[in-house]
Amino acid sequence: MMVRLFALFILALPAVAAGGVEILHSLSGNGRDQINAIATDREGNIYLAGETDSTNFPVKDAAQPRQAGGLYLVSRDGGRTWTQLGDFYSRYGGSAPSASPHDARFLLASTIGGLARSEDGGATWRHLGPDAGLPSGGGVPGAQWDRTHPGVAYATMGARLLRSTDFGAHWTTIAECPGNQSGCDAIMTYFHLDPLRPGRIIHHFESDSFYFLSEDGGATWEKRESPARLRALSLSSSQPDAWVAYSPEELFLTLDAGLNWNKLPVPAGCISREIASRSGIPGGWILTTQCEVLVTDDHGATWRSLPLPPQFTGFSVSEARVDPFAPGRLIVGGITELGWPLLYVSEDNGTTWIPAQPQRRFNRIAFDPVRPGVVYASAPSTKDAFVTKLDSEGAVVFSTYLGGASDDSAKALSIGQDGAILVAGTTQSTGFPAAVAPYNGGDRLASFVARLDHTGRLERSLLLGGVTISALAQAPGGDLLLAGGAAGDDPRYTLPPLASPSAEAWHFFLRLDARDLSILHGRLIGGFFARSSPVRSVAADSEGNAYLVGVFESPGFPGPPLSEFLPEQANLLKFSRTGELLAARWLPSDPVRIAVDADDSVFIAGLASVLNPVYNGRIDTTCPHDSGFLGTRPQNRPPLMTDVSVLKFTPDLDNPVYEALLGGACRDIPLDMALDGSGGLLIAGEGYSDPLPPLGAALSPPPLPNQKKGFYARLSTTDGVWTHASYVIAGDVAGIAGLADGSAVFAANQTNMGDFTAQPPWAWLLQIAPAGASLTIDRVVNAFAESHAPGSVSPGEIVRLEISGFEPPQEVNLWIAPSEPLPLRLDGVQVLWDGIPAPIMAVGHGFVVAIAPSALWGRNLAVVRIEVPDGRQASAILRVVPARPAFYPDIRNEDGSLNSPENPAPQGSRVTFFFSGLGPMLSELPDGAIIEQDGRRFDAWIVLRGVDGDLRLVVEQVEPLVGFVKGLWAGHVTIDAAPGLHSLRLAEGYWDIGYGPALPLFVSPAP
Repeated sequence: MMVRLFALFILALPAVAAGGVEILHSLSGNGRDQINAIATDREGNIYLAGETDSTNFPVKDAAQPRQAGGLYLVSRDGGRTWTQLGDFYSRYGGSAPSASPHDARFLLASTIGGLARSEDGGATWRHLGPDAGLPSGGGVPGAQWDRTHPGVAYATMGARLLRSTDFGAHWTTIAECPGNQSGCDAIMTYFHLDPLRPGRIIHHFESDSFYFLSEDGGATWEKRESPARLRALSLSSSQPDAWVAYSPEELFLTLDAGLNWNKLPVPAGCISREIASRSGIPGGWILTTQCEVLVTDDHGATWRSLPLPPQFTGFSVSEARVDPFAPGRLIVGGITELGWPLLYVSEDNGTTWIPAQPQRRFNRIAFDPVRPGVVYASAPSTKDAFVTKLDSEGAVVFSTYLGGASDDSAKALSIGQDGAILVAGTTQSTGFPAAVAPYNGGDRLASFVARLDHTGRLERSLLLGGVTISALAQAPGGDLLLAGGAAGDDPRYTLPPLASPSAEAWHFFLRLDARDLSILHGRLIGGFFARSSPVRSVAADSEGNAYLVGVFESPGFPGPPLSEFLPEQANLLKFSRTGELLAARWLPSDPVRIAVDADDSVFIAGLASVLNPVYNGRIDTTCPHDSGFLGTRPQNRPPLMTDVSVLKFTPDLDNPVYEALLGGACRDIPLDMALDGSGGLLIAGEGYSDPLPPLGAALSPPPLPNQKKGFYARLSTTDGVWTHASYVIAGDVAGIAGLADGSAVFAANQTNMGDFTAQPPWAWLLQIAPAGASLTIDRVVNAFAESHAPGSVSPGEIVRLEISGFEPPQEVNLWIAPSEPLPLRLDGVQVLWDGIPAPIMAVGHGFVVAIAPSALWGRNLAVVRIEVPDGRQASAILRVVPARPAFYPDIRNEDGSLNSPENPAPQGSRVTFFFSGLGPMLSELPDGAIIEQDGRRFDAWIVLRGVDGDLRLVVEQVEPLVGFVKGLWAGHVTIDAAPGLHSLRLAEGYWDIGYGPALPLFVSPAP
């Protein structure tokens, strides 16, 4: 095993690199945090705006310190008005809170995979898990209080029935699979405490044709047949032994606790959602279906439909509840066909209705059974907008929520000359803060414009109904430019159309007074494209003229036809300060962003495609894969393979000064653009090309085939020459902004935020400094072999940093079995990961071998920096993964000899494989330590698969290598394979995900 280390540096895919990149800030709330816009000011402060559903979003000096939505709510007036209970996060919500009938301080509510408990009336909440006696795994449909025994509550988790005797603080399992041993692996089961028969518990599995009954609190169980495959069961609160069972299209009634069942007549046409008892009415039930609410007073012999508010159309009803103390009081909730929430209350059995405040979409609603007028609800998590100000070092100056009780999102951001912060976005909140709404027009969905002062205090906001604001910019003289799209044939705001007012959809452009947000003037521009693609970007010159890019359609454009093929279309417009159209052009590229510099030069970033013949032969379209367009045939790919185009114009927009193109053979698109403080134009985008034309020091490796990655580029505005281009991060690009020193701040969000298993941070702010080329980290690879996660690093992994411009006076190699623990500085060289010194194993010409610190565990990005004796530095940004298994290229036969063609392993014998990159095991030992006699084994699941699919081996356990540096592992497998050569790669399940050369295993016939 003492193999020379230098002989084993097998190179993998390029992984990361370069010059000056740092993580300035990250967002790691308990929900999902997303940056949508970024801006900077003259002092170097950085501003972020976006959306979050985190209840613990990091606020500081906040005008709105708390999320306005809230997961749990309470009404104390029968459902008319609702207030938020204490903060608690669960992405998908759960059951409505339920208060103990004996002490209202104690509340229980279900969450995904557990329970939430409050002991102060809902002011604060604690998630209950294994430490409270709850088993892991399985869903919790809700807890129920025992009305006859103070402090006693029941719940199910998976197939287990649980009981608490201390108001929900601790739980014990009283039945593993109540009455149903065959259902022990059920994810979710349901139970009912009979309100009229103390000690009776009914337990059922959804869609089973039987249920289980206990009359002694769960000690013994009797199996009962149900009349159909149950969806749910409801017990009467007025008549003992009266139950209703229902499937989506059938109802059944029993009046003798399930001994006999009768099918009930139900009006056809809508799927049943839920049925509940009507208090005080022995034969009373209320049935909620997708499209109506039905009530009966005679156990379902006859039904009548309740008149609902006119907003409930189609299949919009989700829940209906009757007040147990006031049977005429009803609460009905639902959603419109467009997804907007509906919540209404009636005090007269549905004759009249009033809207509840605020309008929220609820998961569940539950009246308190012992406290009149009290109603609890659970709701899906809502998003609030946020605004954050950072100083130039990344320290938070202020950070605040911004929003009402429904979904709000900040989409655009601009900083005024007076330091005011102008934010635009969308809102569904009827109570959006500090809002005036003369232009709302009654629309549920609105766009907002908000003005905050330099300390983050909200001064004023404006709602614009039925439109989408997609672009915002400041103009000289205190004007604010807004642009976007509005659908419909009845345009709002009495704005003069540019063309005929018969268009199906409109682009709009508004000029506001940035101080009081009053509308000064505006334009409507008709066109089909406004519905799907509103104005993309807006900018202003020193005279206050406005420039818009998008796709505009109008027969009223001045001058000759703009394009031979599209005579009534333009994608660049210029308006005067008073709203007159000064110029319209059709550009060869598809414009995305526009910027105007201090000299009034106009820059437009867009997509160049061979769909326009002017780009034939100018861009490379020979991409070997689909670039995200899955299933695209090779002959249809070229028009989809775009490059970045930057056009520079003088203010008259007559002819471009130059066009600069950037891209590889695959799809590369610009997403944001900004001017820096030193004559540069910054581009942020997403690319699929390998390589993106390398300019300057690389910051990150190219993406894997058919995967995208965010990139950064810088263009000299003077001569149109690209000075730097590099991939940056495998995330969704949020924006870019420039600083006065010529550096850029680059914002990105985690790509897989919708994945249930995703972990924070959700978003990052990176600073990219002008990169010097004298020392560059070109890539970071596993020190020994290919990994199945190229471009990443795992905590504790032994890696090789390949560095251009690094020539040490001598090579130093401490080997994988050093005589003492590895040092943190070797021959004057130091490697730091997020500032944490790393043990160094070797220093050579153009490379350093070091160990990624175990302290990187839990992060998903890290910056590695190398410092060399002459004072030079280089840094790179890397994705961090929990583990990144890689082969050590050595296989040992059962007798310890090296496996080779001349010395194969006999069939049925045990061979040993060696690995690195398995994550931070042996965490009690420092990185770089030497393993002494250990004897421990660790569970693992490392799959090795033959390249030809002829062999699959699984290493189930590994052990550390005694006498070697921490981070190398041995795993043993018994070989059951045909004689001959088997080329092995790391795999995931049955899929080969290895890269580069395979590891050869030689097998001989059994002796």
